[in-house]
Amino acid sequence: MSPGKIAAIAIMFPLALGSVSAAELSKADQEYLRDRARTLMVDVQAGQLGSKTATTDEVRAFAYRLLNDHQRALDNVRKLAAARKLEIPAAPTERDLKAVTRLKGMSGVEFDEAFIRRSISAHKDGTNEDRKRMYGTKDPELRALASASYEVETAHLALANRAMASIRVR
Repeated sequence: MSPGKIAAIAIMFPLALGSVSAAELSKADQEYLRDRARTLMVDVQAGQLGSKTATTDEVRAFAYRLLNDHQRALDNVRKLAAARKLEIPAAPTERDLKAVTRLKGMSGVEFDEAFIRRSISAHKDGTNEDRKRMYGTKDPELRALASASYEVETAHLALANRAMASIRVR
């Protein structure tokens, strides 16, 4: 999905919010929003770290993209959760941050490779969860959020795979 389409969805998405409450969301939908919020917070922190620590231009550019796209996505998750009166975590857990914490002790090519490996793994998991919600929810706004998230996660996965290939070529 192009950045223009992502921006259009991000602008249109909050306008579509209805007055459905958290009680009307399935348990799986509620858990998806909570998990998605925590995951996005971790990805924002990973993007911040990668943008400062990466040694190659491609990995650094990917980290900036990760940071910006996931911050926008987190804003959309927060808006939907607020509209549904669903409380989501204010911060990720230490367990959630384990991989990012491990990255903080690395530098150079070791950091770049570990950062990209973590991103590939996280984005594979993310696309699977988004796909489940796209087809598993009855809530149209949540379906739209999961669909937009799936598109972004898929694009990030492709970028991460390209970045990994460029690291290995060096």
